Amino acid sequence: VTAKDGAQTPVTPPANTTVDTSKITVEVDKLKNYSPSNGYKIVILDAGHGGSDPGAPGTDSNGVKRNEKDITLAITRLVRDKLEANGVWVIMTRDGDTYPTLTERPDLANSKDAALFVSIHVNSATTEQANGIEVYYAETNNHEYYNVSSQEVAKSVLSELINQTGARNRGVKTAQHAVTRRSIMPAILVETGFISNDAEIQKLVDSTYQNKLAEGIAKGILNNLWKINVPDRRELVEKLVAEEVGAAAAKEYMNEVWK
Repeated sequence: VTAKDGAQTPVTPPANTTVDTSKITVEVDKLKNYSPSNGYKIVILDAGHGGSDPGAPGTDSNGVKRNEKDITLAITRLVRDKLEANGVWVIMTRDGDTYPTLTERPDLANSKDAALFVSIHVNSATTEQANGIEVYYAETNNHEYYNVSSQEVAKSVLSELINQTGARNRGVKTAQHAVTRRSIMPAILVETGFISNDAEIQKLVDSTYQNKLAEGIAKGILNNLWKINVPDRRELVEKLVAEEVGAAAAKEYMNEVWK
């Protein structure tokens, strides 16, 4: 369960442009401030919720209260370890019981010129029968400017997760989650199972099963990471702006704001 973030920052129109900037939602000024990855492929791992936001609650078979934030952090740390063992540069949005906002998480990925953003969550439903794994991506962030689309990554990660766990395959789905739609690189959100399901919560808090989940996510990432090419930032931002106002207007606008 992901809360909605605040309103977008309005774009300040440059003085000399004829472009209708009211149509531009790309946060160009923010995207100009980044550290070039210089050929490295950085993976951002985002453990859902944290700190004052516990995420979805559940109770295991021993009557112990469990929170989504703790399960996601445990799984995310395992994914990090597996990726780093394969030589991947990993940055985590949190590595403790803290709460980066839904804007700060993708902003970190964008500022680090990351190749991939993966947010890890635990699902919940009003019916105890709901079970299985599903992976989301944002339709507005499904371009192929990195040579791999968010949908491709989502399919690969889900396939590997099902292979590792044997869980019910709930499919790849689309949703405008703040963390995925605000990321400019391929971005997915993984729902690893239902904390509201009596059988699945026992698995989700089990270290052996968590390792299977982590193995699936890591393999799905590695399947795609070698194909990803991190584009030149200015060219990328111009393409993103062009999606909203057209190529000619985007070029004019970028010539004014990207000095």
